[in-house]
Amino acid sequence: MNAYRECFKLIYNSIGGGKGIHVNRDLYGYCLELASLNKVKLQFLRSIDSRDEERRREEARYAVFLRELESVSRALKGVEHAFIKLRKPVAYVPSDIDLLLSPSSLRSAVSRLRDLGYSIIVKEPYCVTLVRKTSIVDLYVHPTIAGVIYAEGSRLLSYTETAGFNGVEVKVLERDAEAVLAVAHALYKERVYTLNDYFTVEKWLSNRSLKIAKELKALEAVSLAATLNQQVREGSIVLPYRLPMPRWITLLARKTWRDPLFTSTITKAAGYIPSKRFGRQVVSKLTRLGY
Repeated sequence: MNAYRECFKLIYNSIGGGKGIHVNRDLYGYCLELASLNKVKLQFLRSIDSRDEERRREEARYAVFLRELESVSRALKGVEHAFIKLRKPVAYVPSDIDLLLSPSSLRSAVSRLRDLGYSIIVKEPYCVTLVRKTSIVDLYVHPTIAGVIYAEGSRLLSYTETAGFNGVEVKVLERDAEAVLAVAHALYKERVYTLNDYFTVEKWLSNRSLKIAKELKALEAVSLAATLNQQVREGSIVLPYRLPMPRWITLLARKTWRDPLFTSTITKAAGYIPSKRFGRQVVSKLTRLGY
């Protein structure tokens, strides 16, 4: 546990702007593992100015991701969409490409991605997942957890802008909205809060974010994230932090009481319960430390 805390402090300080951070070789591998769990591995390697093979591999993975991102962005030109869970104040390599679309744009987006060679592997009421070789694209009408809507897609799409992302012009959520979605995704869906989420909240959460969180019925999640950030600054917790089951259930229960859209889709999602995919998702939420 002491090594765990020491590594977390090194990662936290290096990404937070600390200069001349030295990582003991005995801890380096463990720090890389912890940085990966916290979805900040690339940022950590850049922050300590690593020049080893691990850095080269991570940069190569990032370059591949950016090429796929540019390809998808070009294909969807003219289609109403926004890339989500992409724009962050830290550099990292996303595991897949996530997009939010209006319901009327979904069919066109699927068709265009198929023209690029993508194939559908999962089709759910509010999400379609496509793959091409190692590239995965998730198309959301609403962000969901096992078919239950935890953020209203149409409201999020009203907070979009075109921005440069590592040399690629893409349509993304505004920073205030991305901060709220990052919190909702981490705490409602994943049950895990990472350093990636911490820095997104620390740097981008604003008074305007609170307005957006109120619209999305996610104020309690944002309040919890602010508490977790304070605990990180005080050194009382390290990340990734997995919400204890009672705390997660309470958070979801309060979401049920306050969000009619979330509540109305719970009964519709009952059809997922017998499926193997649903079972895997539940087990994952109960056991994993990262996402």
